[in-house]
Amino acid sequence: MVSNELLRTLNDYKARIGEPFKITEEVIEDSGRDYVNTLYLDALVTAPETTKAAILDRMYRGWTAFAADRGRDNLDVRRWGRATVGMATVCRFTSVEEVRAAGELGLAADVIVRISRWFHSLGSRFSVRNPDATFVVQSVWGNAQDLRRMPSVCRGALKEGVPRSRPRFAFKPGVGPGVLV
Repeated sequence: MVSNELLRTLNDYKARIGEPFKITEEVIEDSGRDYVNTLYLDALVTAPETTKAAILDRMYRGWTAFAADRGRDNLDVRRWGRATVGMATVCRFTSVEEVRAAGELGLAADVIVRISRWFHSLGSRFSVRNPDATFVVQSVWGNAQDLRRMPSVCRGALKEGVPRSRPRFAFKPGVGPGVLV
């Protein structure tokens, strides 16, 4: 677990955002969750506390500006708030084993998939948070190419002939990172 000082900061961000709904948004297949966590979770949870504090500060300041501009009840503001609360929850851990023991592997995969989505999606609704997502990606994974666009493994999203209501990105096990399905 992180230091008491960082833990207080993380809890403070979560309380200020006050997102009353579930933190996770994606229903990721177990194999996809394991794949995402195997490739990306260790770098996130083992990042230095200064890095974790910096990315949470950046995400929170981004949420504050976003909420001031669009209102706290705006769907995209709420989604960024949930991503920030999820990141704050995951950043309290210092090892993958701690995440596993706390039963938060699903949340960890969800946060990583959503950060990837905000990072890679340059459409108008996502572009306002792209600089914050880029800061997170570069701070944690070092190189913007190290967190690739993720093909979907969300339950029900890959049925033959069924159009998707919106693009979904995650990992498809066995295909490798960065291959859009």
